[in-house]
Amino acid sequence: FRRFPGKGQVSRRGFKDHRYVEGQMILFDKQFSFVWIPTKHHVLFHRPSPEMTLKLLRNTISKEDEIENMRNHICRCFDMDLSTAIARQQDPSFTDEPLRRITTQEELEEAEKRVTEANRGNIFYQMSKWRKYIDQVLDNSP
Repeated sequence: FRRFPGKGQVSRRGFKDHRYVEGQMILFDKQFSFVWIPTKHHVLFHRPSPEMTLKLLRNTISKEDEIENMRNHICRCFDMDLSTAIARQQDPSFTDEPLRRITTQEELEEAEKRVTEANRGNIFYQMSKWRKYIDQVLDNSP
């Protein structure tokens, strides 16, 4: 294992009497650990999976972020003149979408519900469900 000396912050409950003490960071294959030497306490860290990272990012979008996005968009709109606005609409390579963000988990669930409800009347979706059902029955028959 590779070790690197450093300092780690410790404190009492409620982040009182905080200070830095000697410690060591230890690198493993896909993980690392930090050991606070005086207390002999250590924490093991690992990199989250891409799926977990996206889930965590989705859950951190706040209303304040959305308001800030809208505020920035409106400011940019008022700062540009009419000829620039028209030119941007005509330019197919212009892809600046100021209000794009990662969709929250709740929004994904709502979209999935809307798609499911819309597919109920879709004959191709119904045929696909029947095909899956028939395949399952045939696979389970002796």
